[in-house]
Amino acid sequence: MYYLYHIPNKKIGVTRNLNKRVTLIQGYKEGEYEVLDQSEDIDYISDKEIELQKSYGYKVDRKKYNELVKLNKMKINVTEQTTTFPYPV
Repeated sequence: MYYLYHIPNKKIGVTRNLNKRVTLIQGYKEGEYEVLDQSEDIDYISDKEIELQKSYGYKVDRKKYNELVKLNKMKINVTEQTTTFPYPV
């Protein structure tokens, strides 16, 4: 299941694990964010994320969530601040 979440006045994002991503990694407590939608369809939720980022006036992701998941097979690390790509030594 993919969860489309909203941290008011901050961002709209997608995750498969709300507790790990929003609570443990980003440091928000339950009640400081809301789930806007959820779906098993990664393409639907990716399009919805971009649509809602635009409608709420937030920064719009350059890559859709479904595209990042494909790239993650390359072990990229995406955070709110940076994106780190692997580089052969």
